[in-house]
Amino acid sequence: MYLRQSTLVLEGESRCGLEIANVGVREQYRRQGVLSSAICIVEEAAARMGLGFVFVESILNPVLVPALERRGFTIVRHKSEAVVVGSITFPPRRDSADAYKLINNEPRRQSAQTNS
Repeated sequence: MYLRQSTLVLEGESRCGLEIANVGVREQYRRQGVLSSAICIVEEAAARMGLGFVFVESILNPVLVPALERRGFTIVRHKSEAVVVGSITFPPRRDSADAYKLINNEPRRQSAQTNS
């Protein structure tokens, strides 16, 4: 799992949060709650850091989508299309999805510190 902090516009608001990329669980550990536990830890970390979301990008595994929906994530599906470059047509890639979950309903705001 690759994790990074980022700023995205979600539901019309610019928010700071954590993005999860390159998710993978070795076959012998699948269906044992490993990924669910990891996502729970990321959600807790984002909340402790005062961040507004957790985002899972480029989901290709169809099993992951319903698992994230059960955890309260919103799914955004992407339909792949053929790409034409000059006279060459590249076939469509696999359809994918992204998912996000808002942690705090308010976007994180930077507050100015004042010295008294």
